[in-house]
Amino acid sequence: MKLKNRFLVLLAIIVIFTLACQCPLSSVLTPPTPTPPPEPLPPQVIQVMPERGEEQQLAAPVQLIFDQPMDAQTVEAAFTIEPAVSGTFEWPSERVMLFRPSGKGFERATRYTLTIKESALSAEKLPLAEPVKLHFTTVGFLEVTTVQPAEDTTEVATDGAITVLFNRPVVPLTAIENLDDLPQPLTFDPPLSGAGEWLNTSIYLFTPDEGFAPATTYTARVTAGLEDTTGGVLAEDFTWEFTTVMPAVVGSYP
Repeated sequence: MKLKNRFLVLLAIIVIFTLACQCPLSSVLTPPTPTPPPEPLPPQVIQVMPERGEEQQLAAPVQLIFDQPMDAQTVEAAFTIEPAVSGTFEWPSERVMLFRPSGKGFERATRYTLTIKESALSAEKLPLAEPVKLHFTTVGFLEVTTVQPAEDTTEVATDGAITVLFNRPVVPLTAIENLDDLPQPLTFDPPLSGAGEWLNTSIYLFTPDEGFAPATTYTARVTAGLEDTTGGVLAEDFTWEFTTVMPAVVGSYP
């Protein structure tokens, strides 16, 4: 029995040795083939300022951020802006380009189209996959949108007040309580004393100290040059007229 077991063990060793000799040595010693690195992708713009729907400040730069380092010279050569405006390029990093307008900056209330053609290259000399096109509009003018009493209103109560609504914030939200430091945009003819206050950043309320005089036509004026918090300016005086209530006979004697 022991002899038989020894024979079986010896037979197993011979089989294993035979199989090992038949296995090519190269398959054991050759390392696996490394995975090739991925092909670099074309560059693209991943963020712009101003963002969609945001007005561009006149002296502020336009900013473009790419997803990889860029060749500054080819990007600048591929850059155009319409209407044309002179300016300079700045590169805070290899991925961030600024275009800063020179002189007085961009024109107010103007729509611009910025384009970077496909000839712009990355640092790896890869062209843009497609042209970059950005539309933006610069800060416009401050305007009066609504007044109360309205233009040519008659029979205005003598104990009333005047409200002016603007299309843009004129005062910062945090400053509404500091009335002494805020603009008081209304003047009147004939002169009218009273107190003005900002109900919010774009609504102004004026209350006469002793009410309006009866049977009087007032000319109210918001003077040109008033500036909002974004840099927009009231281009010209806004004036309107209203007339207060006529005195009425409420009784007689005898």
